[in-house]
Amino acid sequence: ALLILFGLSLIIGVIVSSFRKKNRLVPMTPSGEPAPEYSVSFGTVKPNFDGKVFEGCSIDMTFGAGKLDLSKSTIMNEVTIYINSAFSSVKIIFPAGCRVDAQTSTFLAGVSNKYVSSPAPNAPNVHIYAAVSLGFVDIR
Repeated sequence: ALLILFGLSLIIGVIVSSFRKKNRLVPMTPSGEPAPEYSVSFGTVKPNFDGKVFEGCSIDMTFGAGKLDLSKSTIMNEVTIYINSAFSSVKIIFPAGCRVDAQTSTFLAGVSNKYVSSPAPNAPNVHIYAAVSLGFVDIR
């Protein structure tokens, strides 16, 4: 039974991954360059933006875990984060003083946005677009 379950999980992972690759969006930085893309299957991803200017990114996860800790980074103007997650969990931590807008699509999954957005009119805007299947996204 475990071998059958493992085989099914591999097949589903390949199908979901190929579908996401066909339909993915790549965020652009304010300068017009493509933002960093992180794609992981059966692993973890923890990009380091400590002391750097964050201009957006794309995270593709299948059977994995990711942590995007932006608490020590600088966010200017508007940035976009795209998340495609299947059978995975992604945690995003923002610095104080941002406005976070999350638009999500879930299937047997959850998204928790516990970040308290800044009321300041000149606060940088962060747009999160997340498609999550059988996983979890935690925004703090």
